[in-house]
Amino acid sequence: MSKPPSQIVLSGVAYSAKESSASIGDVAVHPGARGTKYIDATIYDGSSWRVLYLKSFGFGSGSRVFCEPHQIGPIMRNIQSKIISCKGGMVYHDIPIGDKTRKYIYRGISFSSFLQPRPWGI
Repeated sequence: MSKPPSQIVLSGVAYSAKESSASIGDVAVHPGARGTKYIDATIYDGSSWRVLYLKSFGFGSGSRVFCEPHQIGPIMRNIQSKIISCKGGMVYHDIPIGDKTRKYIYRGISFSSFLQPRPWGI
């Protein structure tokens, strides 16, 4: 396995499974591995699918849990919608506070983006 890039730009594309035709920055939102009852996400870095830390998008453990199969779709669509809305945002390969393993973390809109002139003059 190759070394992951230190940062990736979110493409704004979110699948419901890992796609073989994915581009760098595409995200797959899917039920967790090994039959767990929560929704998880991975991001494609150009060579591998890597863990995307959903808590950094505002989805803590409790908001990703499902008890019945019919609950999976709405939770996944909510997460996908949030990720799509962050198109162009940067995720960083780092260790989240209180965790032990590296994941891709979204830190929100960069400060420099607020300094960019707005095309509509605001």
